[in-house]
Amino acid sequence: MLYVNKNMDTLEVIEEKLQEVRSILDDVASELARSDIPCNTADIEHIGEALAAISYVQLSVYEQRPDLRPEYLSETSKHRDHNQEFGRILIQNEHNLSGNKPNEAIQLLNEFKAKNPPVEYIEMANNEISRIKHIFNV
Repeated sequence: MLYVNKNMDTLEVIEEKLQEVRSILDDVASELARSDIPCNTADIEHIGEALAAISYVQLSVYEQRPDLRPEYLSETSKHRDHNQEFGRILIQNEHNLSGNKPNEAIQLLNEFKAKNPPVEYIEMANNEISRIKHIFNV
C-alpha cells in the first residue's frame, strides 16, 4: 500500500505516488529479468512505456511545482542533455529488444558511455547492459 504524509499538498502526494509506482515497475522489470520465466520482450517494452508515461506526468507536476523537481533534472543543461539522450536510447532499445536485436541495444549504450557522461549515467547504462545480457543470454 502506498503511504502518503497527510501534511503534503496534492501535487506532493501525486509526485510521491508516482515515485512509488516507478519504483514498483522498476522492481517488476528487474524480477522479470532475473527470473527463470521466459520473458517476452513485449512485457519489458510495456513496462518501459508505463515508465515513460509516468515521466510525462511528473514533468507536468514539475512545471507547476519546480521545487519538487529532483536535483538531477535541475542541474546544468549538460546533465539535462545526458538525461534526455539516455531516455531516447532506452526508448530506441525497447524497439531493438522487441525486434530481437540485443547487440544493437548494447551498442547504443556503449556509444553513450563513450561520450563520458557523468558516472551515474554510466552506472545506469551498465545496469541496462547487464539486464539485456541476462534476458537475451548474450
